[in-house]
Amino acid sequence: PGHGFEDYEVCEAHGGIKINVSPVDDSGRFSEAAGEDLVGRDVLGEGSSIVIKKLKSTGAYVFSQPYFHRYPYDWRAKKPVIVRVTDQWFVDLSPIRSKAASELKSVKMFPPKSVQRISQMVSRRVQWCISRQRSWGVPIPAFRNRETGEIVLTAESIEHFADIVSRHGCNAWWNHPVKSLLPPSLKSDAKNFEKMTDTLDVWFDSGSSWSSVVYPGKESSYSYPFNEEKSVADLYLEGSDQHRGWFQSSLLTSVAVTNQAPYKHLVTHGFVLDGEGKKMSKSLGNVVDPTLIIQGNGSRQWPGYGVDLMRYWLASTDWSADISVSPEILKKCSEGVRRLRNGLKFMIGSLNGFDPAVDALPYSALRKVDQFAIGKLSSLDTEVRQAYESYNTAKVLSLLQNTLSNDLSSIYFESVKDVLYCDSILNSRRRAVQTVVWRALLTVTQSAAPVLPHLAEDVYNHAPELFKLDRYIKHDASMTDTPSFFGHSWALPSVCVKGDADQFPHVMLQSIKHIDQVLPIRSSVMKIFEELRQAGKISSSGETCIVMQAKVLKEEDALNSIVELTATGELSQICGVSGTVLLNSAGDKPLSSDWKDFKSLATQSVLGESVLEMPEGSQLNISIRRPNSSRCARCRLHTAPLESGLCNRCEQAVNDYLAAQKL
Repeated sequence: PGHGFEDYEVCEAHGGIKINVSPVDDSGRFSEAAGEDLVGRDVLGEGSSIVIKKLKSTGAYVFSQPYFHRYPYDWRAKKPVIVRVTDQWFVDLSPIRSKAASELKSVKMFPPKSVQRISQMVSRRVQWCISRQRSWGVPIPAFRNRETGEIVLTAESIEHFADIVSRHGCNAWWNHPVKSLLPPSLKSDAKNFEKMTDTLDVWFDSGSSWSSVVYPGKESSYSYPFNEEKSVADLYLEGSDQHRGWFQSSLLTSVAVTNQAPYKHLVTHGFVLDGEGKKMSKSLGNVVDPTLIIQGNGSRQWPGYGVDLMRYWLASTDWSADISVSPEILKKCSEGVRRLRNGLKFMIGSLNGFDPAVDALPYSALRKVDQFAIGKLSSLDTEVRQAYESYNTAKVLSLLQNTLSNDLSSIYFESVKDVLYCDSILNSRRRAVQTVVWRALLTVTQSAAPVLPHLAEDVYNHAPELFKLDRYIKHDASMTDTPSFFGHSWALPSVCVKGDADQFPHVMLQSIKHIDQVLPIRSSVMKIFEELRQAGKISSSGETCIVMQAKVLKEEDALNSIVELTATGELSQICGVSGTVLLNSAGDKPLSSDWKDFKSLATQSVLGESVLEMPEGSQLNISIRRPNSSRCARCRLHTAPLESGLCNRCEQAVNDYLAAQKL
């Protein structure tokens, strides 16, 4: 019974036999307590064979057979763990167990399934074995009387040793003589005492770390019990195995001393596996060193991705469960980082000469397509904050990539490139676009910064003047001398533009709806453009104009959106064409147009056409035609009155530039 848990339980259940002698010594061999013929025999080797022979010789043997069963194995030696009875130090948890379980209810845990696991462990735990038999660690300062066997561990002895540790460190227990370690009341009898060699459970060490982190200051200033108003850590982050380890030991020690949990949030992560989903092990040779990911080894497989890529990979996964890493996985992640970097490079390049303090326009001065982008950025900002609050970094990156790729790059940036590249630098339409691009730069950089800090710093270093506006972004006064992106707090909110705060949410939603109602038109004409390119009839959409005819248009809001966006030229920009005309159902009168000579356009031959079925049974006939105007030599749209000449817009832009050069 001193060498088997089941045997021990049987003895406890039948007669309450006290078992305090182990038949196994410290080296894993049978001791004299097992009998002379077993002394020195290896428990995991020949010793077991001898035990079976003894059972047979005494008639106690019934049957033996090898079978597969669950049994604790040492993960290093890959051998069974030897179980034996030993004397240990225990903490009775009954006085604090219910309070500890109660405190867990106020802790937010991620993933939520962690709540049940750790709560059950705490509520069922009766004792805590805090002693270990190791040659290293924090000693339990207990003494044994050589004559009586009495154990001495009192408040006086602990305080005395604590004073010694403060001056000489923990090694004093091993290096100093017994007499100097004993408290004053026992020094006279020092020759009768010996030091015990038990050390504290390491979970007791780490579980007490809150006392130094949560309560900063000199150790001598600590007072027990602590003041009623106590601060706690915002977050404890560790692997799922720490539900029975650090998370629990921190809770128990904190509740015992301060009567409350030491943390507000518990976040549990899984473990990293290799590309085949196998546990990493040095013996298997499948360990991926983080340094290899960051620095590489000069091969194509491991080129060296940098710190940001490794952070991106981790953040893009469901790290609450086990995750895999391989060169193929990292390569896919590098594409995600590249897209974000390229998007931010485009934004910085588009803001050349833009001073937000002078040039940024109020929200009300923006066009519908600009307000659409602001609305999408506002949604991104809100959802990203919520995702970070719930530690859902994978959702953060998904939101970033979707907004950047689908709403910004594919729709907005593609629509306004012509304005950025060709409008006069003094044109309010260009300033409106730059205002939106500036807000996009701030929002995307802020959203990505917690995951990609080096990318955020790169952006800041290339355009620090765009981040130094206290009216838009809160500045951290404690970092006034630090030239860093992280010297600024997250803008609140990061997408509002000069005023209009009260009406912003309502107007924003209306603008998004305006653009959403014409996006089906864009999708329809894009398909026609692709067919015309493949047929060799056009080389770019700028060579064409769109003529729409409202055959059946029951949805009034949709009609109003198409009319307004056609008149302002925004629909032409969204579709990338030289002009757009919306005709009535008879086709003889324009409802809206950004093309002055719509009659001549209507007579041009049709390059392609389609019928767009819209909500509420509405129907829109769309035809693609080639305008009769010449191609502008600068913007390449077919809006120039003369061959090889400039259109009116480009001529004005050139004149403004020349005038500015003279100044």
